[in-house]
Amino acid sequence: MIQDLLEDFFAEDETRLCMAYATRLVVSDALLEKDAWSFEWLFGIDGLSREDLPVRSKLLELFDAREITLQTRVQYQMWLDGVVYSMRFPTPPMPRRHLMKINGVLAEHDLIGWVTEAVEMADVIWRNPGITDEALWAEFSDRGIRCDPDDITAYTLILELLSDSYMISSNTKNSGWYMTAVNPRRLAAETRLSRPGSTGASVNRSWSQWW
Repeated sequence: MIQDLLEDFFAEDETRLCMAYATRLVVSDALLEKDAWSFEWLFGIDGLSREDLPVRSKLLELFDAREITLQTRVQYQMWLDGVVYSMRFPTPPMPRRHLMKINGVLAEHDLIGWVTEAVEMADVIWRNPGITDEALWAEFSDRGIRCDPDDITAYTLILELLSDSYMISSNTKNSGWYMTAVNPRRLAAETRLSRPGSTGASVNRSWSQWW
């Protein structure tokens, strides 16, 4: 039974997080087979179910997990695998927790005047995981946001700052951006580079432990 599988997994991890379901069940269908039904279950309006799968809210309630946790962890998995979904994600607006972190990054670098554009940029990535820079600017243009060369220079800086904070991550396989919120894989690798002789073990924790 699926519930037995999940309970076994959560005996090894933080029970409040729904990582088991994201990586073992629906996500394996969605990421490997690019199954549209699974993506709708993960990111669409709650209510889809099948014989072996309750509606999303019921499963999240069972493990005391939140949608933001499940959905962001899926994007992190997509970044790990370099997966690009061919359709726009049916996601709701970007969660408040992500907006607060973006505000904090901009305030730290005296760029609070660019918060509207930064939020729009992050929202595009949230809804289009794996989007490239070129596609991002095209989406901005479609939304009526300025995309002059000087503007794009500022937007590129914002992308770099959000990436430095691990809020977003670019995959070298496809040059696509993903909303990762935290990124233990990158953090461990960068720690090894910045500290000669370090294995990165001190920061080599799972995504859920950093969340």
